[in-house]
Amino acid sequence: MRPTPLLVLSLSLAGCAQSPPSKDASAEPAPSAVTFSSHAPASTAQPPAPVPPPSSVATTAASAAPHADASAAPSTEASAAPPAPPKVRVTNIGMHIGGGPDANEDANKAPIRESVAPHFDEFRRCWGALDDPKAKGTYGVDLLIPREGGKPKSVDKVRTSLKGAPFKECMSKAFEAIDFKRPRTGLTKVSYSLRFGD
Repeated sequence: MRPTPLLVLSLSLAGCAQSPPSKDASAEPAPSAVTFSSHAPASTAQPPAPVPPPSSVATTAASAAPHADASAAPSTEASAAPPAPPKVRVTNIGMHIGGGPDANEDANKAPIRESVAPHFDEFRRCWGALDDPKAKGTYGVDLLIPREGGKPKSVDKVRTSLKGAPFKECMSKAFEAIDFKRPRTGLTKVSYSLRFGD
C-alpha cells in the first residue's frame, strides 16, 4: 500500500518540529582577542616603544665617555710653564732714593733691591723682544713706592739706549707688577737702573 502525499507531508512536518535547529558556528562572530576601552577609540592605542638591545646601550655609553673625559681633563695651555728666558746677564747698576743722603743708606735700599731681584727672569724675557736680539745696554726707570709697600703708584721716566717699543712696554709692565716690601723711608721715590749684557 503506497502512502498518500498528505501522509508524507505530515510526517515531514513532524520530524522538523522534533529536531532542534542546528547551530552554525560561522553565524555568530567569534569574540575578539583584543579589547579596547569604551572611553577611547581603538585607533588611539599606541604600540609599546621598542627596547634597544644591550649592545647598542653599551656602544652609546662608550661613545659618550671620551667626551666626559676630555671636558674633565685640565687644559694643556693653562698648565704649560712659561718659556725659558733668553740667556743674557742682568745686573743692578744703580739705585737712588729721593730724600737726601740718609735715605740712600744700604738699609733703606735693601727692601727695594730684594723686591726687584726675583723678577730678573721677566726682564730677560723683555730683552728677547728687542729689535736687535744681540743688543747690550742699560735701562733706567723712576718708581713711586707707597709707604705701606705693594705695587708702585707710578712707573715713568724710562731711560734706555735699547731699541724696540715692545721691549719698553714689557719692562714697564714688569716693574708695575712688582709687590714691593714696605720701604723704610715712607712714600719713596727711587730711580732704578739695570744693565743687559756684559
